[in-house]
Order: sequence, then structure tokens, then C-alpha cells
Amino acid sequence: MPVLIIVSLLSGAITLVLLRRDYKSRQFIFTAIATLCVLAVVVMTRLVNVPVNEALMTWRVAAPPQNLMELWAPWERVHTIRTVVSMIGFVCLAFVATTRHSNTTG
Repeated sequence: MPVLIIVSLLSGAITLVLLRRDYKSRQFIFTAIATLCVLAVVVMTRLVNVPVNEALMTWRVAAPPQNLMELWAPWERVHTIRTVVSMIGFVCLAFVATTRHSNTTG
């Protein structure tokens, strides 16, 4: 997955560079939103999900921690937020891909 995320961020950045002269266009704005969504997902994953996953790897299946749900709750909460943010980014890119591109802004 890291490769896909890196490619997604790079392609968004490259697209924004290519569209920079038309920075008021819908294509630029929605691509920027989508790229920021990907970046937000990366940050949330790194700050919350990865540490919980690393802790999970130290737990014994036969004897999980007594406060398992309390430890797992942040992962679930951030995963839900990541899903919503990812869908917003996807919808923005779908909009850009399916709308007519023109040299006019707005």
C-alpha cells in the first residue's frame, strides 16, 4: 500500500503543477482537495493506526489486554474518518475526470 499512496500523492502533485496556471479552475481546486485528502489519510494512518497496529502485534491471541476495546477504539474512530476523507477525495477526482475541461475558470 505505501507504493500506491506515494504514487497517488505524486500524481496529484504533478497534476497540480501542470494546472498551476489555471489555479482557479474546478479541475485544479478539486484535484487539490483530493490530494489533500490523500495527505490527510496518510497523516491519520501514521499518527493513530500504525501505532495501534504495532501494539496489536505484541498482544497474545489467547490473552488479549483487559482493556482491548479501549485500546482499539482510536483505531476504529480514525479508520471511519479516513474512509470518509478517502471517499471525499475519490468523489473530487471522479468529478474532475467526468466533467468537461475548458480554459475558463469556475
